[in-house]
Amino acid sequence: MRIQHRQTSYAKFVEIGGLELGAIEVKPFHTSAVDIDNNIIRLGEITKRMLHVRVMKAKSSKEFVTFGVMVYGSVIKFYTHQYHLPSSSTPSPSVPSYTFELIQRCTLPTLPNTYTHMMLSLEYLIFYKKLMERSLAQDNDIDKPYLYSHIGSGFSPTVTLLNLDTKPK
Repeated sequence: MRIQHRQTSYAKFVEIGGLELGAIEVKPFHTSAVDIDNNIIRLGEITKRMLHVRVMKAKSSKEFVTFGVMVYGSVIKFYTHQYHLPSSSTPSPSVPSYTFELIQRCTLPTLPNTYTHMMLSLEYLIFYKKLMERSLAQDNDIDKPYLYSHIGSGFSPTVTLLNLDTKPK
């Protein structure tokens, strides 16, 4: 992981080959709820741009996911952003779909009354790391062709309005 300076996110998860897998945003304790919501939306847009790059270099559909972490106050939220290939069963088969989903929310064990959250926080981190590892290309994927040839032109723009109060359809 390398630290970003003068960028929109504080840090990014980077694969050994240099491909970005996700981003982390860290906000201070006094950040307002409205600013947190705006930063979560921005995190979604950052991970969507990373997702487009990752899909263009993917050799397997398991690579169609990026990761985002929002830390504010004593709360950590783990997100995934996935790209779903259009299928013939969808109403509009040429339109791909995206899901920006909250995977888990946990409390940092920083105070005497939250020390019991330590085990859960560590379990969530380990689970999230395993999700990232499962999304990486395997050695046997090297000989496979890239998948982008027929899907690269179907990307939605990265600047969209995310509504955090609704569930994906």
